[in-house]
Formats: sequence, structure tokens, C-alpha cells
Amino acid sequence: MTKLEIAFKSLQEKNPYWSSYTCLANAIMGKGYGKMAIGQAFKKCVEKGDYEKKDRDRILGYLCGL
Repeated sequence: MTKLEIAFKSLQEKNPYWSSYTCLANAIMGKGYGKMAIGQAFKKCVEKGDYEKKDRDRILGYLCGL
């Protein structure tokens, strides 16, 4: 498990009512993760129902900007 996934899990446990996308975005914010790490974490951690497939690239672009 990567540092990003550990941070995600920790946030998810502390905030059970947040969506998986919100937890991942907060785990990423200001940490300087690369595109590859963010993409892999997104694929593993974010639930499929939290986003539309057609919006995936735009969402990943936004997360990389955090």
C-alpha cells in the first residue's frame, strides 16, 4: 500500500460520510504526488459510482492540479 493510499484510508476512517473522491482529493492536496501515483490511487480507491466514466480524464486533471 502506498503513502497516498494510507492517507486516503486514514481520512476515510475519520470522515465516514465523505465520498471516496472527497477523501482522495483531501489526501492529495498540497502533497506533490505525481500523475502516475494519483491515477493509480484513483483507480484503486474511488468508487465507480462517484463519477461518470466520461469525466474521468477531467477529474484526474483536476486532482493532479491539487
